[in-house]
Amino acid sequence: MGYKGTPRTVKIQFAEGHEHHGAEARVRRMSFGEWEAILEGDDDNAVAEFAKRLVSWNLTDDDDQSIPPTAEGLRLVDTSLVTAL
Repeated sequence: MGYKGTPRTVKIQFAEGHEHHGAEARVRRMSFGEWEAILEGDDDNAVAEFAKRLVSWNLTDDDDQSIPPTAEGLRLVDTSLVTAL
């Protein structure tokens, strides 16, 4: 039986004291080749690729309604948080 590598999803959490402490997201990992292709693409492609890998998060809007973990949901989130993720 061969080594399968690391888990296919990772949980992103921010340390206590970080600007976004409390925010959590689960994302699918990507291969080195996928990462390389994103770096060579444009910013719109990077957002679309991140949205495809976004499994879940605990983000809510100002009315405490859940923001969906989708490309549309990403567009509702503060730029600094998206960049940190």
